[in-house]
Amino acid sequence: MMTSAPARPDFYLAASASTPEVDFRFHSGRLLLRGVSCPDDAAAFYDRLFRPLTPYLADRSHADLELTLALTRLDTASANQLLTLADLLNNAQAKGWNVHCHVFHDEDDARLQAFYRVLAYEFPGLLAAPLAQVA
Repeated sequence: MMTSAPARPDFYLAASASTPEVDFRFHSGRLLLRGVSCPDDAAAFYDRLFRPLTPYLADRSHADLELTLALTRLDTASANQLLTLADLLNNAQAKGWNVHCHVFHDEDDARLQAFYRVLAYEFPGLLAAPLAQVA
């Protein structure tokens, strides 16, 4: 009798004063980043997210991913890491994944709005809907 591979465990990091809440629900293909993203070492913080995400995207048994970005503050280093994330998702989409990104922003934060315009310009196929305000 053949057994299926064990399910990939979900990945969760609670928000801190400088890092967003991260909630990867691999079993349902949902990824949430919510809150402030201004870690002391953005590369190290986002590497913790990319490590479980990269093999997930390489696994052909999944085909849908929904990313929700609901950031209230963003520094330049985090913006660069999020563009790397968008590139990973764009590559997955090019390989047949159905990837949809929902982006929420603070209407008073010009930096976030500028970043999201760059995201929409660089990766137009990823955005599932126009930008919306963070509730």
